[in-house]
Amino acid sequence: MKFSKITILPAVALLGVAVISCDDDNKYVPATPVDGVYFTANMQSVVHVDPEETSFTLEVGRSGETAAATYDLVTELPAATAAKFKFPKSVSFAEGQNTATFKVECDIDPYDLYHEYPAKVGFKEGTATNPWGYSSYNFTISVDDDANPGKYWRRIGTAVVIDAWVCPFYKFTFSDGSVATPEDLAWVVDAEENIYIPGRFRLVGPWTNEECVIFYNHLNLNSKLVYVYINAANAECAKIEPQYSGATLDFEDQGGEQSIYIANLSGLDAANGMTDEEIIAAGENDVFDSDAMLVNNPLYALSSTVDPDEFDTHDQQSAIIFVRDEDPVAASPMARSIINGKVNIKRYAQFCGFRK
Repeated sequence: MKFSKITILPAVALLGVAVISCDDDNKYVPATPVDGVYFTANMQSVVHVDPEETSFTLEVGRSGETAAATYDLVTELPAATAAKFKFPKSVSFAEGQNTATFKVECDIDPYDLYHEYPAKVGFKEGTATNPWGYSSYNFTISVDDDANPGKYWRRIGTAVVIDAWVCPFYKFTFSDGSVATPEDLAWVVDAEENIYIPGRFRLVGPWTNEECVIFYNHLNLNSKLVYVYINAANAECAKIEPQYSGATLDFEDQGGEQSIYIANLSGLDAANGMTDEEIIAAGENDVFDSDAMLVNNPLYALSSTVDPDEFDTHDQQSAIIFVRDEDPVAASPMARSIINGKVNIKRYAQFCGFRK
């Protein structure tokens, strides 16, 4: 289990800080310490829990008297959270102890991967709390594989990426002088699928792949491996939620280096709270069919954001076609034929049975 980098703001005043006052004789007299229990500033806004973990630990502190004591806890948990996580009824301090921890028991497994559970825990009404600490703790429990990113994934083959996110920032030409369009820019990357959740895919470093045109033209300033995640668990609403593409380009007119974040419209909608049903009803969904995904609205942003107003498009279509090592589906022969070749996306979409 680990915590996210986004921290709760630290308490303004903590233990042992004396308030100084002065009298007419300039004598400094420390104020009486404020007694009370509180949640410490070490608590994070997101707690990351691996599906195989059976518990995680939260921390509380207290000021003033340090005799042995027990404090009652209360929780506000949605039904989904309460079904998966069991909070204790109290937390105890030993004599002389200023901080204590309590365990939250987990009833989760890998099928809970990528689910998030909101939670709130506080102290029973009437408990003396430190006014400068946190009397309650609101956070999100994220069941994920952040601590071991490869643990729940297996290689299934390759994927052909037809890029309408990053490559359109440049004009590339063929040896005959013709200018390449996004329909011409296709290359192959390794593809993985989640072991437990069919339809959850990730592409292995699409824009740091040596076949990617921006890579072999030395345009990408980032050389680190970055996975791009696709959620096609609901094939009628395939989502690429906002995420870093792995490409950082140098735009002189944009102030220098800019990291490119990508999404599709259904992924952006989902990140902003829309359900699959709402996205489909709005006609903003992309479909995953025969191991192929036509991306009607590929979106990019030059910053890390899920704000719809920060995303833009090159007004091109994109596509991702999976070519499995075993049991290839109908799209696979087409996928093989377009590797590093010229592709007409509309013709490809018709081949795959898409209708737009």
